[in-house]
Amino acid sequence: MNFSNVVLVLAISHGFLLSLFILKKNRRFLPNKILFFFITVCNLILFNLLYTDLKLEMKFPYIPLVLDGLVYLPGPLFYQYVKYVLAGLKRFQRIDFLHYLPYLIYLIITVPDYFKPEIVVINSFKEIYTDHPPFMSIVFNWSIVFQIIIYLFLAYYNIYKYSNKITQYYSSVDEFNTNWMKILVVVFLFGILVFGAENALFSFGINLSNYFTLSSVIFGISIYSFGYFGLIKADGLFCIDFNELKIFQSEEKKKYVKSGLEPEKANEICNKLLKLMDTEKPFLDSSFNLQKLANRLKVPSYYLSEVLNVQLKKSFYEFINFYRINEVRKILEENIDKNRNILEIAYACGFNSKSTFNKFFKKYYGVTPSEYRDRVLRDKQLNIS
Repeated sequence: MNFSNVVLVLAISHGFLLSLFILKKNRRFLPNKILFFFITVCNLILFNLLYTDLKLEMKFPYIPLVLDGLVYLPGPLFYQYVKYVLAGLKRFQRIDFLHYLPYLIYLIITVPDYFKPEIVVINSFKEIYTDHPPFMSIVFNWSIVFQIIIYLFLAYYNIYKYSNKITQYYSSVDEFNTNWMKILVVVFLFGILVFGAENALFSFGINLSNYFTLSSVIFGISIYSFGYFGLIKADGLFCIDFNELKIFQSEEKKKYVKSGLEPEKANEICNKLLKLMDTEKPFLDSSFNLQKLANRLKVPSYYLSEVLNVQLKKSFYEFINFYRINEVRKILEENIDKNRNILEIAYACGFNSKSTFNKFFKKYYGVTPSEYRDRVLRDKQLNIS
């Protein structure tokens, strides 16, 4: 066995254990079911890669016939996992079965191959592993490349929409962070582009990495990274009140041009909002969201969202954290005791994440909180002297 075989064996073993763990964790949760099928399908694909890498199809040729078509499933499953996690859907939508039509078509097309003599099937595999593979083999590989790229684009688009939606409604979004999903999309994209490059060279008789060995290794690593992150990182996303978000989304459809919000009314809401922020400081609540603020102002949430986006040119997330960071700055200027923990001050002002606090502080003041406090201390000492 060579290095790639060892990697595939380890990946398959890891995948089997991961599948069992997913089932044990929460089998009733729909995204976990999709994740289970995704890992299981990918495990079978890796097994097929190992099987053909060891040239076992020359002895038992019908097994790859069964497994080859599975490559049409990871793309839809990855996209649907992202979709169902981010939308909080609890039931599988029937229309989503249409995504599996390519796999069904492949099964129908390959039915005659099961009735061919074994030697004919073996010879067809031998033709693939030559310097000039059959045209249909190249087409098959390109169809995989384009299909997966399309689904990765759809998945990324869902992540992008979700990220924008969250910042319009929540003031703290770290627990809903989807950067891990974006990273996985990039890793998958890199893997499929490597596979595409291997296939392009293969069509000209250039065997880049011993029949797709490089892309197989990347595929194995990325699959189980997804399984791990899907279990560990997705938990924060399940804390979202999707009912609140759905109400907000349905109301938001009425906004802007169709909202009927007159400029005078918008200015009135804006003034009330700014006064409330200065006098009552609702931003000190780390769980503060758009609906809570709308309730305090006694206005529809979509009106408030319009005022924030159109009048103040900020998302709810940016608006609230601007006030939080300004409150931290005031405290640092009033209390220059270096022994006081800056992070404690940040938490008291509504932040619940060190990274978000540092990001906003650097954004608005150009220095870290510690550097800012040191500067204030130096200025105080200069004024005294």
